[in-house]
Amino acid sequence: MLKKLLATAAGVTGTASLANAAHDAALAQATDTFENLVFISGVGAHEAPFTIENHAEIVLKGVEASLKKAGSSMSQVLKAQVWLDDMKDFEAMNKIYRGRFGDKPPVRTTVAVAKGGVPDRSLIEIDVIAYKTV
Repeated sequence: MLKKLLATAAGVTGTASLANAAHDAALAQATDTFENLVFISGVGAHEAPFTIENHAEIVLKGVEASLKKAGSSMSQVLKAQVWLDDMKDFEAMNKIYRGRFGDKPPVRTTVAVAKGGVPDRSLIEIDVIAYKTV
């Protein structure tokens, strides 16, 4: 089982790399599943206005749409990883983020990447691991 999970994780990483290479300035995200788990990576925002509030809203809507398409939901997210272009945007991002994942928000890690590290001018990127009811 661990072998399958690692292969799936490698596939998600590989899929995201291929997507980034194929889409110069477009949204590049990957969704993969393993049994009842859903892995979504690379959800960013690449449009004006370039404010953290706007980008956080776009990204969270993108995560929600991808989860629904995979048969899951925001309340079924187990872990979220938030990548910020600049940690100064944390409080403004958090105002948009709060309450989006239901009554029991997932474990979350928020980190700032090196300047220019979030692809295609996005101010935020979110990856999630969720489950779906089989």
